[in-house]
Amino acid sequence: MASLEDKVHDKFAAGLADSRFQPAVAALNMQRENKYVNESLMQYMTNYVIQMAQMHTVPMHLKEIQDTCKSLYVSLQELGLTGDTRETVSNEYLVV
Repeated sequence: MASLEDKVHDKFAAGLADSRFQPAVAALNMQRENKYVNESLMQYMTNYVIQMAQMHTVPMHLKEIQDTCKSLYVSLQELGLTGDTRETVSNEYLVV
């Protein structure tokens, strides 16, 4: 029997795959949901970014997505939102 997470993921992925789906409208609708629904969505997306950024191999069609996730992951690390305990700062400065 499929777990609850698998069932929810399948519905979520099916909705995102529909060409009629509009992310901006979905974002507006999410504002009407309660705090816990919004927190869960943020946790889902944050975990996706972390996992995608740390993958060693990805299919070619996901390479650009992985690059974006790596950039987001660095920002999440700097904000302390990845669960890492070490300090990571990758800001670059130009000396003039």
